[in-house]
Amino acid sequence: MRLKTFNFACHLVLALWLAAFQSLAAGVAPVSVILDTDIGPDCGDMGAVALLHALADKGEIKILATMNCISGEWGARGLSALNTFYGRPEIPVGTLKHPDFLADRRGIGELIGTRYTHSFPDGKSAPDATALYRQILSQQPDGSVALVAVGPLKNLANLLRSGPDELSPLSGKELVGKKVSELSCMGGWYPKHPNGREEWNFAQDPASARLVAEEWPTPIMFSDAEIGGGVMTGRRLALEAPEYNPVAIMYGLFPDIRYGDDRESWDQLSILYSARGLRDYWTATLPGRLMVNEKGGNSFITTENRGHRFIRKKARSSVVEEVVEDLMLHAKEGPLVYEHEIALFAKDGFGAVSSQGGEGSARNAFDRSGGSAWYTGKDGGWLEFQSPDGRAYPVTSYVITSRHRGPQSWKLTASADDGTTWQILDEQQNATFHDAEKPRVHRIANAVPFNRYRLTFAPGENADIAEISLRERVENTAGIGVTAVRLDQPALSLPVNGRATLNASVLPANALDKQLVWTSEQPGVASVKRIGKNAAVVTGISAGTCAISATSRDGGKVAVSRVIVTPSTLPVGWSYEEINAPHVAGAATHRDGIFTLIGGGSRLGRWWQREFDQFSMLTQQHEGDGAITARITSLDQGSQRAMGGVMFRESTDRESRFVAIGIQPSGELILTWRDKPDDEGPEKKLGKFPLPIHLKLTRSGDTYEAYTSADGVEWGAPLGEHISASHVPAQKVGLWVTAK
Repeated sequence: MRLKTFNFACHLVLALWLAAFQSLAAGVAPVSVILDTDIGPDCGDMGAVALLHALADKGEIKILATMNCISGEWGARGLSALNTFYGRPEIPVGTLKHPDFLADRRGIGELIGTRYTHSFPDGKSAPDATALYRQILSQQPDGSVALVAVGPLKNLANLLRSGPDELSPLSGKELVGKKVSELSCMGGWYPKHPNGREEWNFAQDPASARLVAEEWPTPIMFSDAEIGGGVMTGRRLALEAPEYNPVAIMYGLFPDIRYGDDRESWDQLSILYSARGLRDYWTATLPGRLMVNEKGGNSFITTENRGHRFIRKKARSSVVEEVVEDLMLHAKEGPLVYEHEIALFAKDGFGAVSSQGGEGSARNAFDRSGGSAWYTGKDGGWLEFQSPDGRAYPVTSYVITSRHRGPQSWKLTASADDGTTWQILDEQQNATFHDAEKPRVHRIANAVPFNRYRLTFAPGENADIAEISLRERVENTAGIGVTAVRLDQPALSLPVNGRATLNASVLPANALDKQLVWTSEQPGVASVKRIGKNAAVVTGISAGTCAISATSRDGGKVAVSRVIVTPSTLPVGWSYEEINAPHVAGAATHRDGIFTLIGGGSRLGRWWQREFDQFSMLTQQHEGDGAITARITSLDQGSQRAMGGVMFRESTDRESRFVAIGIQPSGELILTWRDKPDDEGPEKKLGKFPLPIHLKLTRSGDTYEAYTSADGVEWGAPLGEHISASHVPAQKVGLWVTAK
């Protein structure tokens, strides 16, 4: 009896303590934030908006408004479209009312504004940013607003210059001083650029940057170009977010990077600071004064305190990268109706395209450009798109664009088993293309996900196909919950080091939140990782059985696949390893003397801050001099930058020294190496060769030589040589492949 009483008392005290703690946590008000951005020129601004909404989802901030600080009609539309996508269409959007300030920098905002739902029939109908600033600030408690500026400072300068009006009797400077707690500004160099270089945001409008630096009446925390440039994010959006996510799409379409690559995170860090402060991410300089010259260059002094500070790095970049990417990735979607183009990034290697018959490259029909074409030819032929990594999509419409002469007869077929069986989805006879270059849209009644789609054209037409678009209708309706989750494979078998893809269907098709959580009952037997909207890659780890589950985010609906993992097919002595954790798992199998090696990953080599080796490797351990020879029979057509071949490598560390030769789908053969950690992918091009080809890489002391052969017997003189910097004797020697 005493024991029960004692336990009850402890539980009561604990419950009271937890209640007090939760009350205290609940009493922490979210930070009220206004974001001022030059959305349009750079995908990083879109990543910043995603992060903003993720922080709002977590209750850490309240979004008061989003402002566009450059001219043109697309910035406001882009902001409105993103706010709507993330379920907050009511957020006010203001725009700069200036005729020609960076007005030609329209790309990303225009793409978002034409593809996704937004509130403005045109950008000119968005309210003036200065007036909206004054309206919103006048309605807020004193000292309560955190303002974040991640573009040129023209909007903020206009606000400071504004006078009393019907919204507030205060001048702009007085209004800011009364209502704003702090400005978080992405701009400048700390303390100045060693070569006198101007930071981009300041340089676009030096007068406004100078005015803000001299007259802004509250503290300012600057995040300079160096800090944001050292944090690389965005790749996970492409690889893990739903394929229709607008931020992931725009990262892929941004001209300075490619699908699945990273971008500097200048803008995101200013928002993260406003929500969370320094935490363990950063330290800050002593208060001082930022001065801006007539060209936008800056210097920072600590002999005068104007309340200006700069963020300085504290945590490793990888820590901050993970925080930023997790937030961008998990911002919740709102209601949506969208036509998702599943082959949008086919030319970048996200999926494979092929053809039979016809004339020209199949890629011409999937290159997002009407300037090139594939021709059906007099004997007809077919075009095919295969989705990446076994993903499957239910295409509900398709579009054919022709430049001059469109096809008349064709059929659309689809396969759910990698081309073993095909189902006819649509047939057309005697079709007409009335206007050249006008897309012809065909809608089909299809709810079945397929991983291959093929358009077969009739002979005798000699038509040109400028562009093919395969579209999946995505509909997420408010108030509609998930009633069931189904997997395409209730059971599957794979070997250790093998992999398989599970595709899930969420019912009803218009449920609002179709995100799934994938788990493995025994991760030591089989691991699972989500890729995209409703697919996951299962990898065999050790022999045994386990269950892989796909669960709706609310936990109410579950689908299970029973997985049998059989022993590895690799010969004794061979080891499969992944270097630097590619986001999409690879695999290695062996049958009848042939190795099949699958590899994801961004590259072989080091690029600037973040991207080091990322690939799959199949090796034996070897001591001292020797050679590795292999007959490369085929390299699947994904990215044109993909590469595979043979390698000597010291370890699995991402900065390990190595020498390798690899061949690309184009046939380009490359010798590459790393002798020290900061080598940024030195290479020698050895020529172009058709597959299959025999490759040989030899080591003699510090000298490595690359050879090719048509028959694997006669090798001839070496095509390339590299003299290394004293690599260690014991090395991993074998095969490698990266998807790039």
